[in-house]
Amino acid sequence: MIRPTMAGRRGWVLALTAAGLLASRSVQAQDPQARQAILQQIEQRFMARARQELGLNDEQAVKFRATVVKYGAERRRREAGERDIKQALAGQLRPGIAADKDSVAALLDRLGENRVEYIRIYDRELEEMAGYLDPVQRAQYVLLRERLLSQIRRIQAQRGGARDLNPF
Repeated sequence: MIRPTMAGRRGWVLALTAAGLLASRSVQAQDPQARQAILQQIEQRFMARARQELGLNDEQAVKFRATVVKYGAERRRREAGERDIKQALAGQLRPGIAADKDSVAALLDRLGENRVEYIRIYDRELEEMAGYLDPVQRAQYVLLRERLLSQIRRIQAQRGGARDLNPF
């Protein structure tokens, strides 16, 4: 594994700081453009980090960015769909109000279908990457992405902020 340089660590810290800012409710509520700018900053830092850690050449880096952006957008749509389904379930399961069993069953079916499709997106992403990354690079990507998302979740939990912070 490539050890991060001091500059690489700083870039990672800056991206996570940006994630923390984005998780704050004031940035979300007041300025969607600021939110988009922070998301772009996180993406740029991630791409630079991935290029370094995965040892991507110029051609691989271009293909990698296109794949990550494409499948990241699909994942975000699925995550938004899951939030909507869970919100609808919570509405059905309010204390003191009888839930409509048919509606709850339909929502649970949708939740399961959504999660299966999320996994299919992940599979398609790695399959596409197999065309230009070797297995070690793909594994490094998976671990790098998981580390970033884990750190973002920690920041979200600490700040009680946005749940849709995943830039990928």
